[in-house]
Amino acid sequence: MFTSTSHIALMLFSRTPREESKYKVLDKALSLQQQLQLYTAFLRKTRKEAEKTGLKVFIIDEKRQQGNSFGERFANAFEQLFLLGYQAVIAIGNDCLSLREEDIRQACEQVTADRLVIGPAKDGGVYLLGMTKEVFDRDRLTRLRWNSSHVQSDLIAYSQLANTSLSALRLQRDADNLQDLQEVLKEPDADVQFVRRLLFYLLNDDIYILLPILIFPSGFYLKNTYYRGPPVKFSINIK
Repeated sequence: MFTSTSHIALMLFSRTPREESKYKVLDKALSLQQQLQLYTAFLRKTRKEAEKTGLKVFIIDEKRQQGNSFGERFANAFEQLFLLGYQAVIAIGNDCLSLREEDIRQACEQVTADRLVIGPAKDGGVYLLGMTKEVFDRDRLTRLRWNSSHVQSDLIAYSQLANTSLSALRLQRDADNLQDLQEVLKEPDADVQFVRRLLFYLLNDDIYILLPILIFPSGFYLKNTYYRGPPVKFSINIK
């Protein structure tokens, strides 16, 4: 078994923000421009956390993906990185906004020891998947019920067929809609700068000019917020 992280590739598997905003609608109330800004912020944040690890990061967007289904494109991306000589690949997406560098480092340790590691999402999917070359099965990985609540159970079955143990990171939430974003804002360790950016994009910047946000136990408030009309305090409903 390898011991150096130089043998581990980190794959950020995601469409570009422009394509993501076309096909994955967070909320119908948001404009295309707002969604583009949000997905750009998602990708930048995830890439920043990925690069902190010091691993070689491969960004696999729609221009580099091959296959007709998600499963085919995902499995092909794993295969291509293994063909480059990597002994293990860790894949992440762009929509787990609470993902931290520490989570990826923990995944490196676990994939080295156990050969298969997942980051379970609250919706039954995964925000991270890592595996070694020896347990990679392209056809089996392709056939998993991706983009459904069955992904975790399918990966448990995958590990059993591969005769290997399965390690799991902490449970986290993917941001698939505005309700999920609100839950992200509730997190006690939420990135304040990132929260500011999200709030800016969620509001109509033709009307609002947002200055620093103060965080109180009862919610998020905007300090020194200016409108074209009378001043009004804005708050997000966070209990």
